[in-house]
Amino acid sequence: MAKMKEFEPGRGYTRADWDDAETPEATAEELAVGPSEKIMKAVAQAGIADLRQSA
Repeated sequence: MAKMKEFEPGRGYTRADWDDAETPEATAEELAVGPSEKIMKAVAQAGIADLRQSA
């Protein structure tokens, strides 16, 4: 997905939100980790990894 460089109204956020957002560049370590591994780490850290078993 291409990174938007300019604010575009009507996309669900305000100009103030756009100006306040900070998106740091990804590190080489972050880029080396597969997306599914990153998601599972986030789920585990959020304490909701057991939801799969209760569904």
